[in-house]
Amino acid sequence: MQLHRLTDEQYLLYLHALQVTEEPAEPAAGTWQLAEAHEQTAAAPRPEPHPLLRIRTSDGEADSDPGSPFPALLASVGAPRTTKTAFSAPTDTPDNEAAPGGTTPDPAAKTGEAVGGPAAKPDEPAVDAGDEQPSAPEISVLGPLTVSGITHSGHGPKVAALAALIHLRPGRTAEFLCTAMDPVNPWSTRTLQTRLSEIRSRLGAAPDGQPYLPRPKHGYSFHPDVTSDWRRFQDLATWGLADPQGGTEDLENALALLRGKPFEGRDFSWADAVQQEMISRIIDTAHTLAVRHTEGDQPDLDAARRAALRGLEIDETAEVLYRDWMNIEWGGGNTAGVRKAIARLQQVARTYDISLEPVTEQLIDLVLADRASPAPK
Repeated sequence: MQLHRLTDEQYLLYLHALQVTEEPAEPAAGTWQLAEAHEQTAAAPRPEPHPLLRIRTSDGEADSDPGSPFPALLASVGAPRTTKTAFSAPTDTPDNEAAPGGTTPDPAAKTGEAVGGPAAKPDEPAVDAGDEQPSAPEISVLGPLTVSGITHSGHGPKVAALAALIHLRPGRTAEFLCTAMDPVNPWSTRTLQTRLSEIRSRLGAAPDGQPYLPRPKHGYSFHPDVTSDWRRFQDLATWGLADPQGGTEDLENALALLRGKPFEGRDFSWADAVQQEMISRIIDTAHTLAVRHTEGDQPDLDAARRAALRGLEIDETAEVLYRDWMNIEWGGGNTAGVRKAIARLQQVARTYDISLEPVTEQLIDLVLADRASPAPK
């Protein structure tokens, strides 16, 4: 037996990771409560799927769900479409002063940025081209991290990472930011202020004259006009989930925002929790699209397959999407496609040492037994 030792740096990183994992989980809210839960740790036991999202795997279920390999998502709950009202951008500025150690209540809980509902879906009035304002800065995290106005040269990557941290964890103190940016060797206050000054100079000011990164009152937060592809994804996905009849286009547009895995190519310890939330929401959205495209009188199996495979590009361990994929190929009579989906899932399960869910095992047995596939209506 060989003993393994940790360096001081590895030990500090380990302690920081433990502190992150001990933060309380934020429960799903609104429409997201109807989505199937996904554990993103490959070796972790996975929960049973939500009843509304279960695939049909037995003759008994066929009686209550004729004509489709999927049950209808949200149909039995009659979720209303979000009322269209004038759009009001959420604010990132907290009402309460930051507590020592960066424990400021997260304004995302009030704005709906992280896990809550999005802003009401706006009407789309015609815009006079002469009245258009310069677009506000956008922080893009659904792929490699980029921030409009911030280049990748010099300190650009660190400045962009700090901007993403402030956007995704608004209202935090200088002490929190210094530690989060480097848990092993926390930034000095001087370094932090230098990077904050770079953000202000590169992003400039909003049309109302306020800088996009205002001087802090109770914590660092961006001007409400600053947005992100993640916020747009949340808005689109939640509108789409809330409207089983007309929200499919919103879900398609949400997936179209993906440029890769969240924060692809970078590893930020402060982003672990939000990155896993992003992946979970992406999988929910891809799964919902796959379900909707296989239902109805004219199922679009190509669109359903694209949605399932797009989600698997983001998380190759998402069993619900393999079940979608198998059902799509089975419903289309594509035996080779079914076996390809099963082979890929089994390879991933071996690679990550995953025990497949019972419902997945049942589906594999069903399709390999060459039982008759339900003919699309």
